[in-house]
Amino acid sequence: MVPPTHRRPLLQRYRGTLFYSLASIATLVTTGSLVVYFIKRWLVKQQLKITEQHYVREKIRRRFEQTQEDSLVTVDELIPVLLLSLNEPEGLDLNLDQLVIEIKGAKDARKRELWNQLTLKSVEKCVWSTYMISSLLLLTRLQLNILTRREYLDSAIKSAVQRESETSNTQYTLVKWVTSAWSAWSSADAGQLQPSPVNVLERNTITRNSYINEQAFLSISWWLLNRGWLRYKTLIQETIRSEFAQLNPKDELTLKEFSDRLRNVFHKINGQLFGEDCSALKEILLPVSTMEAFVLQQTLDPESLIILKEDKTILHQLLGETIECVASVASSIVLENLVNESFHYILNDLESLVAKKKNKRKQQQQQQQEQSLPPDTLQPAEKAAEGSYQMAMFAISCKDCCAKILQNGRDQRGNTFLKRLNGVTTLDDLSSSVYSNFGF
Repeated sequence: MVPPTHRRPLLQRYRGTLFYSLASIATLVTTGSLVVYFIKRWLVKQQLKITEQHYVREKIRRRFEQTQEDSLVTVDELIPVLLLSLNEPEGLDLNLDQLVIEIKGAKDARKRELWNQLTLKSVEKCVWSTYMISSLLLLTRLQLNILTRREYLDSAIKSAVQRESETSNTQYTLVKWVTSAWSAWSSADAGQLQPSPVNVLERNTITRNSYINEQAFLSISWWLLNRGWLRYKTLIQETIRSEFAQLNPKDELTLKEFSDRLRNVFHKINGQLFGEDCSALKEILLPVSTMEAFVLQQTLDPESLIILKEDKTILHQLLGETIECVASVASSIVLENLVNESFHYILNDLESLVAKKKNKRKQQQQQQQEQSLPPDTLQPAEKAAEGSYQMAMFAISCKDCCAKILQNGRDQRGNTFLKRLNGVTTLDDLSSSVYSNFGF
């Protein structure tokens, strides 16, 4: 044991070493604590960054899905507008229900003429509805995805600027306070302070102008609903007459023979629509530049037109991208796929409808024979060959199929035809590419 008299000299002897050791230990502990603190802070920031990126991606995905759902609802709401063009005499005059009523009350000569009209018009209505709904769905998808992407980019830029401003404010609070105070004092002395209501008014004006430009962009679909379909009218009528005009209502066709004729109709129309330059498709979906003012006059109120004349920058940007999309090969492929999907839907529905009608007619004939009643003149007295159906039966089935295609989705069942088109893969792919085209 060290005597007490030697303890103090011993401590004094190792005092420097002891202080150095304690300082080293304190430095190591402090450094380690700081390293751990900064690593932990970095990890927290990275975690927040990953969480934010995941949130942004999820938000983009949800917004994209909502946009596609909005497109479906929009087309469904516009179906009654299509019916106006179909049924009005100054339009296509394809009111098949009225034709059936006239047939029931007409005499023999007039009845044959009406049946011939029903045979052609029922097929024409099916084909016209197919191209119009497919075109409207494509155009609506393009418009809403372009517009939603623009709105999202605007909100993202505003959020980024605000976030950057908040970060700068926290980092340079004292400096900014001094500079802002000096600027305010200098401006007050010079009488240069801007009244805040002016800035608010300018922002409101810019917002309203942007809103009117966007509404004008969406109203461009008026062209397809009121003028563009005229191009379809001539093309569809000529093609259908070349395939079906020589048939009488009592002529019998198998389902394959009818489908071959209908396939030829779609093939010929597609050949003229989807050319190399896609000019026909562009003329159907969008107005030419000389008709742009006319379309806007039909859809916007006078006050909005005055504001729009002052600045159409946003409208021209949106229309420019839409024109490029419509003129692209991808849009032609998508529309052709939509038409092909419609063709298969019509065939499947017709197969079911004609089979049900034929079975029902057989039952009626059996009941008439049992009761010794004369057969109805509207019903075929002769026995149809197995697997073949009268053209009149195809006409009535096409009428019923059109009712399903043009059904408004407000009832519980919804429009199954529109839902099937909405599930076409290439349509989603095109929508995704347009929605994610942030470099446009």
